[in-house]
Amino acid sequence: MWLILVMQAGVVLCAESAGAGLATDAQEQPPPKKVLTLGVFNYLGDEQTYAKYAPIVDYLNRKLVEEHVKLEVLSHDELNQRIAEGTLDLATTNPTHFLHLCKLGHVAGVIASLVNENGDLYLPYLAGVIIALNQREDIKKLRDVRGKRIATPGTHLLGGYQTQVFELAQAGVQVPGDIAALLVVDTHQNVVRAVLDGSADVGFLRSGILEMMEDAGALVPGDFRIVNAQTADDFPFKHSTRLYPEWPVFNMPHVDERAVRHFASALFSLESDDPAAKQAGIYGYSVPRDYIQVEELSRTLRLPPFEKAPAFTLWDAAMRWKYPVLAAVLAVFLIVFLSVRLWVVWRRERQARQFSQLVLSSLAQGVYQIDTLGLCRFINPSALDILRIEMQDVLGQSPHELFHHHDGRGATYPSEECPTSKTLRDGLVRRSEEWFTRSNGELFLTDMLVAPMLDGRGIVGAVVIFEDISERKKMEEQLLELATTDALTGLHNRRYFFSRLAESVARFKRFAEHACVIMLDCDHFKQVNDRYGHAVGDEVLRGLATIMKQNMRQTDVIGRLGGEEFAVLLNDADQDDAVEWAERLRRLVAAREYCADGQHFVVTISLGCTQLNGSDDENSVLARADRALYQAKQNGRNRVESA
Repeated sequence: MWLILVMQAGVVLCAESAGAGLATDAQEQPPPKKVLTLGVFNYLGDEQTYAKYAPIVDYLNRKLVEEHVKLEVLSHDELNQRIAEGTLDLATTNPTHFLHLCKLGHVAGVIASLVNENGDLYLPYLAGVIIALNQREDIKKLRDVRGKRIATPGTHLLGGYQTQVFELAQAGVQVPGDIAALLVVDTHQNVVRAVLDGSADVGFLRSGILEMMEDAGALVPGDFRIVNAQTADDFPFKHSTRLYPEWPVFNMPHVDERAVRHFASALFSLESDDPAAKQAGIYGYSVPRDYIQVEELSRTLRLPPFEKAPAFTLWDAAMRWKYPVLAAVLAVFLIVFLSVRLWVVWRRERQARQFSQLVLSSLAQGVYQIDTLGLCRFINPSALDILRIEMQDVLGQSPHELFHHHDGRGATYPSEECPTSKTLRDGLVRRSEEWFTRSNGELFLTDMLVAPMLDGRGIVGAVVIFEDISERKKMEEQLLELATTDALTGLHNRRYFFSRLAESVARFKRFAEHACVIMLDCDHFKQVNDRYGHAVGDEVLRGLATIMKQNMRQTDVIGRLGGEEFAVLLNDADQDDAVEWAERLRRLVAAREYCADGQHFVVTISLGCTQLNGSDDENSVLARADRALYQAKQNGRNRVESA
C-alpha cells in the first residue's frame, strides 16, 4: 500500500514538473510577427523587378523584430486593384501613379523616397530617355519626332512615357496626335528591340536602362542617338528630359503607426555599402522628396487624377487677368481725361474763332474746315496753293470727293473710312498720312491732322490741317538707303546686318524661331586685285552679290561686312538648310566666269555655317560662323564647313 502511494506521489510530482516545464516553454515562445504586404510595380518585368527588391525585403526582415515583410510584384492594374481592396499594407511605384492613388484617398503618406546609385554616386532622381538609331540623321531634335513611330513600354510609366511626352509638348509636338503610330511593347528591353529591328523609329526608356543593358552585354554602346540629350552634374545617366524625384514608398491608411515607424526606421538604416543595397543596385532610401514637379507634369498631360479641366469661375478670370483689366481701366480713364481736356481746349478755341481763322489763313500748312455733313466751310490760301484749286470750287463741296477720293495705290478711298468722317462720328482727334489728289490728277502724300469742333450741343464740324510731305519722304528713304546699303554691291551694310541679326537672336530667345548665319569670302581675292586691278575685283564682288540676291528669300538678309567678306542670315532655317543653301551658292559662284585682259577666270568662295542657340548674342554667333569659315580655308578653300 505504501509502495503504491509512493508511486502515485511520484507520478503526480513528475506530472507537475512536466506541466511547469511546458508552462515555462510557452512563456518563452515569442509572439508571431505581424505580416506587412509590400506591393511593387513591375516596371522591369516580374522577374527583374523581383530580383531587384528581394534583397531589400530580406534586409528588412532581418532588421524588423515585430513585423515580417512579404514581397509581391504586381502589374499596374493589379496594384490598383489590391490597394483599392485594402489587401496591401505598403507599396512603391512611379511618382505619377502615386499622385493618382493619393487623389483617390487610398494612401496615408510617403514614408521614404528611393535613391539609386551609380558607383558611389547618390541618385535621388529619374528621367526619361528618347532614343533613335545613330544612323537616323532625320531624328536629332524633339520636333523631328513629329510623324514618326514611337515604341514605349507603357503609357502609365513616368520614366518610360510621361516625361518624354511632357518634353515633346513643350516643343509643340503632341503625342499621340502628331506621330505616325504609338507601339506599346510592355518592357524597356522590347523598346530597344523595336528600334533596332526598325518596327519603331523612336523609343522611350527610363534613365539607366541603356547603361544596364550595355553593362549586361545585351546592347552595343554607340548603336543609339539620344534625342534632345541633356546634361546634369550630379546625374550620370543619358537622358532627354528634366529630372524628377525617384519612386516613393508609402503606406495605406489601415496600417498601424507603430509598424510604419518600425518599417521606416529599418528602411532608412539601409546603407549604400550593405550587400542588400549592392545586390539591389540602389544607394538606399531618403526622407520623402517633393513631388510638386511631378504634379505639374500630370496636370499638363491631363493624367489621372487631373483628366478633367478644373472649373473656371469669374473670380479666377479676374485673378488671372487682373493686370490687363487694371490697365484697360486706366487706359479708359486716360482717354476720358484727355477727351475732356481736348473738349475744354476746343471750347476756348470756339470763342476765338475769328482770330483763329485769321491766324490759319497765314499758316504755311493747308487748313480747311468741314461741317457735320462733310462740306467745306473754310479753306486757307496755303491749302489752295498745295491743291492747285480755286476757293469757289471747294466751298460748299465735299473735300473727300474733290481731292481725297483715292489712296496711294490708285484704289477708291471709301468716304466712311476717311479720318474726317470718323472724327465727325466719334469726336476723336486723328493724325495719319493720307494721299491727296491735285486738280491736275497728281497724287501726293500728306501729313493730316483731324480734330473735332465742339460746342454745348456736341460735334459741330471738324478742322483738318495738312502739309505736303512727298519730298520729305523721298529724302528720308534716300537717307535710309544710304545708311543701310553698301554702295558697291547694293547689299545691306555691316550696321544694318547686325541690327537684323540682333532681332533674330531676340526672336529665337523668345519664340524659339530658328535661324542660321553663314559667313563667306572670296578665295585668293587679293590675287584678283593684284593681277587684274581693283575695277575687276569690284566687278567680282558685284557678281557675287548678284548671285546671292537671286538665290535669297524675302526673309533672308545678306550683308557685306567689309572687303570681300559677306554674311547671310537665313531666318526659319536649321543647320541642314543652311549647309544646303551654302553648297548651292558655292557651286553657282564657281560656275561663273569672268573676263579681264582677254583672260577668263573663275572665283571660288569658302563658307562657314552655324545655327543660333539659346546662349548666343549677335557677336558670339558671328564669331562661331567665322571659325567655321576659317576651318573651310584651312581645309583647302572652295568648301562649306559647319560649327
